[in-house]
Amino acid sequence: MNARSIVAVLAVAATFALLPAALPAAPAFDLGDELAHRVDGTPGYGLVAGTIDRGQTSIVVRGESGSGVKLDRDTVFEIGSITKAFTAMALADMVRRGEVGLNDPIEKFLPSGVTAPFRGDRHITLLDLATQSSGLPRSPSNLMPARSADPYAEYTEAKLYDFLSHYTLPRDPGASYEYSNLGVGLLGVLLANRAKLPYEALVRERVLRPLGMESTAIALRPGMAQRFAPGHDADGDRVENTDLNALAGAGGLRSSLDDMLKFLAANMANSGPLADDVRAAQEPRRDAASPEDRIGLVWHTLTKSRILWHNGQTAGYHSFIGISSDRTRGIVILSNVGESIDDIGFHWLDPSIELTPPRRPLALDPKLLSRYTGSYVIGASALPFVITLEGGKLYARLAQQRKARIYPYAPNQFFYKAVDAQITFRTDANGKATDFVLHQNGRDTPGKRVDSAGS
Repeated sequence: MNARSIVAVLAVAATFALLPAALPAAPAFDLGDELAHRVDGTPGYGLVAGTIDRGQTSIVVRGESGSGVKLDRDTVFEIGSITKAFTAMALADMVRRGEVGLNDPIEKFLPSGVTAPFRGDRHITLLDLATQSSGLPRSPSNLMPARSADPYAEYTEAKLYDFLSHYTLPRDPGASYEYSNLGVGLLGVLLANRAKLPYEALVRERVLRPLGMESTAIALRPGMAQRFAPGHDADGDRVENTDLNALAGAGGLRSSLDDMLKFLAANMANSGPLADDVRAAQEPRRDAASPEDRIGLVWHTLTKSRILWHNGQTAGYHSFIGISSDRTRGIVILSNVGESIDDIGFHWLDPSIELTPPRRPLALDPKLLSRYTGSYVIGASALPFVITLEGGKLYARLAQQRKARIYPYAPNQFFYKAVDAQITFRTDANGKATDFVLHQNGRDTPGKRVDSAGS
């Protein structure tokens, strides 16, 4: 689950009159050729894309489903963190109806006896959760999975409430952006509590049913299960599917391209059953990961390129949705491989954003790779970050998330295939790593070794 992150006061009648002019006409770019290039005949690798360009809808399908079932607009994929956009729309709907307020403190919707962290007189609000600025970490520290292949599957609401009751905020809520699956997952729980419905039922009632989205759900119905494409990691190996349990609002939905085109069209329309909710969710409200990135209710806006966007990542899938600021052009891409395809969506919307050519890994002796293994902490929250060597391959794991392989492109420099991120290690006189820098989203985040470099 991510918004360009390692493996996204309410004005109901918001307008975009002050946004920059429309993007130029569609670039001379063959989307089908690019998708075919990414698939490159890899068995089981499927990519489907849908575009809406000034009212004209097009669909491109390349590769295969990996299940023997035909890959097409009805194939079902995990959409990961694009789920957050559905949570945001449910929030906007509930605000419009007067059921919740953006500035409501989260304690208002917690069960009796459950407390929430705060600093001074600053309490976490629903707006803080929706704008990724709550002060909560990316993942809860009490995530102790029995199976690392599906780390969130056993994370219950009881565990979530226990975490909240004991967590200390490192900064004031609303002070700065930090992408948090925990935060938006919590938002989904709070909205469900207020509506007295399970999260999936809430989203179905407020978003899916009004838009006619019949192939979008958390629990796969029989018809959806038959069309579900199995997921693969960046090396093409099958992986387990993701169950987010209590944090489903952060990334638990599965959907088809046909349904996601309905969602895309609703987010581009000037009218319709959810038009006011769409505008409220899209309106930029706070600064995000970089000076040129702002965030509304989950939705990100690149101010320079004038693109509204979100993406999604689970272990075996990647997804992207993007819209021009004038809402005349939009794209959805779904993949059953956990490798980023965001650059394709950005480039289709704005050709000045270059495609990211696939990196070619450097072959390194496992003895050289072993000097990077160990335990680190990363960022202001000092999250655990573990590097392991398994079968001659180097893996990185942030907190209790799934591990992800990192590939060398220089003796001390590595890249992820799952997301657009790189790691540069620093070493001591004996060649053992002492610390590293994670390069992502235009930021350099330091990581420090906490075990013995000589161990």
